[in-house]
Amino acid sequence: MNAVIDFGLRSAWEQSLEEAGIDPETMTAKEVVALEQLQNNERGYLGELLKFIVLMALLKKPLSAVINRVKTWSFRWWEAHNKALLNLPSNLLLEWVVGSSEHCESCLKLNGYVKNAEEWNASGIIPAQAGAEYLLCHGYKCACTLRVTDKKRTKENFPILP
Repeated sequence: MNAVIDFGLRSAWEQSLEEAGIDPETMTAKEVVALEQLQNNERGYLGELLKFIVLMALLKKPLSAVINRVKTWSFRWWEAHNKALLNLPSNLLLEWVVGSSEHCESCLKLNGYVKNAEEWNASGIIPAQAGAEYLLCHGYKCACTLRVTDKKRTKENFPILP
């Protein structure tokens, strides 16, 4: 399972770099450390997942409960994607784009906002960030992402989020 987590998060990270026109083989030491921290963090949840699976089996719950938990965890792919972009040069413009999941009011307010990586980092507003209290969805089951764009930077401040 560790290998699956590492592979999935690395592929998300590398795809982000490729979208920005950067060769993944040229990752900086800072980017490697950030990716490894994310991988280590996610591997830390494996014990809890195993306990949950055992509990569901003991309670004779349907497999769908486990599948739903794993599906929710799969959204961490987007978290890795977004964090990779935020580690890129600060002059890159990034647009908040709602994903294919159900959208909360916070994500809809941010949809289309274009800021540079430094501004997104300074705001602390990151899509698909698990436990994000600034999003009504808390970043769970959130497929929103930042995308490299050539659109004009949004001049307005970030919206007040519910």
